[in-house]
Amino acid sequence: MDLGAIGTPFVVAPVLGISSFGIYRAVSNVAAPVRLVLNPLRPTLAVGSLARHQAPRRVWASFFASIGFGGAAYGALALVDAVNINLGSLSSLVPYSVPTAGFVAASFFGHYYYIIARVYLRGNPMLVGRIAQTALSIVAPLLGALIWGLSAAIWGFAVATALSALTWFGLVIRTTHED
Repeated sequence: MDLGAIGTPFVVAPVLGISSFGIYRAVSNVAAPVRLVLNPLRPTLAVGSLARHQAPRRVWASFFASIGFGGAAYGALALVDAVNINLGSLSSLVPYSVPTAGFVAASFFGHYYYIIARVYLRGNPMLVGRIAQTALSIVAPLLGALIWGLSAAIWGFAVATALSALTWFGLVIRTTHED
């Protein structure tokens, strides 16, 4: 998974060029609050039963929290646009508010279920999740950048993150104590 997170920028940067690459990387920076909220909660999320995380109430709570984070990202970019302030690469993300908000929402959902997966999944399911996330995080942004440029690279990044989130979610939801 580190290959996708660290390696993809090295492959995408020469394709996009310096300026566009800075905008592309800024997308992940908008999701920093997701990590700031979830990482300290890891010990709390790791206790209890798997069934607690699979319960519809918890699933819906994580879904709506994801939507909240995505909505906040969209709102922040709309505010930057409305105030017409130049915040560098953050201001450059305004035209990409929708995929950036989608990326942030998917980041929360995926990171949440990845934390749960690390506690409860073993063997093949973890391997499947990690391979899927790595492949998606490399292929989607790179293809977007190669074929359609910055906008498609950002959309590819958002879609890859959403598909990875759904992969982790699916693996956690379908896991039983016997798995």
